[in-house]
Amino acid sequence: MIQSKGSKKILISPVKKGIKVAGKHSLYAGFAKIDISPKEPEGMSLFGMPRLYPGARGILEPLYARAVYLESGNKKYLMIAADIVLNAQAAPHQKSVTVLYQHEKVLAALSKSSGLDKKDIWLVATHCHSSAGEDLDSVSPFARKVFERYLEMLRSKIISVGKEAIKAKQRVKLGYVKGEVEKVAGNRRVKLSDGCVVTGWGDGPTPPPGQRIVGRGPVDKNVGLVMFKNMKNKPVGALVNFNCHIHLYPILYFTPELAGQVAKLLDGKFPGLITVYTNGAEGDTSLCPNIMPLPSDKKKWTGVYKREVRRLGNLIVNKILEMTKTLKYENKVKMEIGEVTLKIKSKEVKESPEKISVVALNDLALVGEVEEMFVEYALHLNEQSPFKTTLVVGMNGVRNFYFPTDEAIEEGGYEAKLDLAPGSFERTGAASVKLLKKMKKRMKQ
Repeated sequence: MIQSKGSKKILISPVKKGIKVAGKHSLYAGFAKIDISPKEPEGMSLFGMPRLYPGARGILEPLYARAVYLESGNKKYLMIAADIVLNAQAAPHQKSVTVLYQHEKVLAALSKSSGLDKKDIWLVATHCHSSAGEDLDSVSPFARKVFERYLEMLRSKIISVGKEAIKAKQRVKLGYVKGEVEKVAGNRRVKLSDGCVVTGWGDGPTPPPGQRIVGRGPVDKNVGLVMFKNMKNKPVGALVNFNCHIHLYPILYFTPELAGQVAKLLDGKFPGLITVYTNGAEGDTSLCPNIMPLPSDKKKWTGVYKREVRRLGNLIVNKILEMTKTLKYENKVKMEIGEVTLKIKSKEVKESPEKISVVALNDLALVGEVEEMFVEYALHLNEQSPFKTTLVVGMNGVRNFYFPTDEAIEEGGYEAKLDLAPGSFERTGAASVKLLKKMKKRMKQ
């Protein structure tokens, strides 16, 4: 098209539907979920905390693997969040856990079927303690076979749900926000008047005679929400993120704990929605139930659990519903993916790879971490990240251990048993911020 302006002719390019604007592209997303509950649950060992019982009595609520697939321009990304304790290539330091063996084979299968690079596929655990786990060195041959059948099914279904999410992709618009939720999380590292630090889940512990509680570590009250709507303005998927353990009580049944409760409640508010719950930097934070400790009669544990997980889930979901009213949706996005790997040393682990991954969409950054990072990591990124909204996705890939601060290691305690090389926590935080700044710079190009 040519327009005249005085004696000059100005060439104006016509605006075409679907053309990219300022380096941004349309966003496509797909969501899927699949039941990963054991088919032979009775008698299977539960991971628990602690393991106070010989085996499960059945399934209270189904365990799920939920997947979200994102595509914009030439960038593609897949996250699968499963209601298991962790992912690993082989049994890590703790063997009484659910382990997704052949982690690399799962990545390879998904990469081959989708065309995605393996680094652009995140296999995330919700860190669900009420999931299957066996000590493979001491379990009976029969129980070992049952567990191995479950792992085989688990691998197959995780691959399947990833494929389904990719197949379900549709054009979407994106909204993201954070909001504070009260009385859900608490720092479980409790400092006593004699200077000792003990682990106090929920509102515990009761101090020993002559001692008093003089302090606790920090908490991040922010719940993160990423909402996706299709072009007919219907919510089709959500990503919820919270920096706290999802575990509440050790009970006698398989159940997805807080992650499953939040997803169930939120999905119920929006027909057709699939919620993917991700556990953030939660190494030193736990849920705060109203009832602590549990009744002495184990038969009453299930009723107490149901009431408390529903109450805590509603606190989060009610806050999320408030947050949805403030969301501003974006039709076009600039998407970038990056990662960096550090070498972390400790007395227990000679050298362990610490992979930090980032997926950025406009002013939203998801930071994938393989460890149980202390919440101070998320708080640090909240302050230093150049992105408006930064969410830490913990348990992303091969988890090795709790990742405490130098101060926590000096204080001691359950979460700080791993004696990391001095400065490891600070170094990891600095590397994460550096990667975020690099990604932000790339977004502006």
